[in-house]
Amino acid sequence: MIFMLHCRLMPGQAERLTEFRAQHQAHVQASPIKLLTAGPTRDDSGEIIGGLYVFEADSRAVADALHDNDPYVRNGLWRKTALEIYDKRI
Repeated sequence: MIFMLHCRLMPGQAERLTEFRAQHQAHVQASPIKLLTAGPTRDDSGEIIGGLYVFEADSRAVADALHDNDPYVRNGLWRKTALEIYDKRI
């Protein structure tokens, strides 16, 4: 299945992203998903406000684990706002 995971930063946590970035990237690379695209989301002024991932996973449990075990989540930087099955058409 293909999933879309949209995460939002908790208020006041943007400055802490660099502190955990290497751990976050290692977590995503080590997870049992196939990452299709990912990157930060920004507000109109260009500030990072979250992240968006599109990936293949065998189950919703695997998709939830990607989020729940992320260093950004474990350290209180962001929360999940949407995890949805993505029905890719194009």
